[in-house]
Amino acid sequence: MALVNHETKDIHCKILYVGPNLSGKTTTMRALYKELAEKTLSHDLFFEDMEAQDKYFEFLPLSLGDVNSYQIKLHLYSRPYWGVYDTLEGLLFQNLDGLVYVFDSDPLALDDNINELSDVRERLDDKGFDASNFPQVFQYNKQDLLRKLPTGLLNLELNTYRYPFFETVATKSVGVKESLTSLAKQILSQIKSE
Repeated sequence: MALVNHETKDIHCKILYVGPNLSGKTTTMRALYKELAEKTLSHDLFFEDMEAQDKYFEFLPLSLGDVNSYQIKLHLYSRPYWGVYDTLEGLLFQNLDGLVYVFDSDPLALDDNINELSDVRERLDDKGFDASNFPQVFQYNKQDLLRKLPTGLLNLELNTYRYPFFETVATKSVGVKESLTSLAKQILSQIKSE
C-alpha cells in the first residue's frame, strides 16, 4: 500500500518489474532512467555492470512531480530472474503498489512467460493481494523481433484479467514510459478511492 504522508505531502509508491530471464526488465529500467530520471535526480545513478548475473535486484527512484499538491515518488524495483532468497523475494513483494510484467515476445519464451506469471500470481496470493484487481500492466517487449508472437495471442495466454498492455521495444525506449504512466494512474486512482 502506498505510503501517504499528509504532513510532508508526499506519496511513495512501490512498483516491481517482473518477467522471465532476459525479457527486458533491466533494459526497461535503463530506458526509464534515460527518459525520466537522468534529468530529475539530484545525484548520479549509474547502471554499472547491469549484465552481472549476481545482482540481487535493481532500484530506480523517480519523482513524477505534483498531483493535487502532493509530490508523487515512485520506487521502481526489478525482480531478479533466479529465485534469489525467499527473504529478498518477500521484501520485494512487501507493501507493493503495482506490477509491470515484462514479457518476451519471442515465440521460444512463451513457456517462460507463462511460468513467470504463475509464480508472480502465487507470490501475490501469498502476500494477500487479489491479482484480479491489483494495479498492473503488461509490457510485450521485443516487438522489433522478426519472429514474434502476435499481441492477441500473448493477451489470450497471459492477460486473463484484461489489464492494460503495451507493445514495447525497451532497447529503443518505445512504450516503456507509457506503461509506467498507465500503472501510476491505476495506483493513484486506487489511493484516491481509499
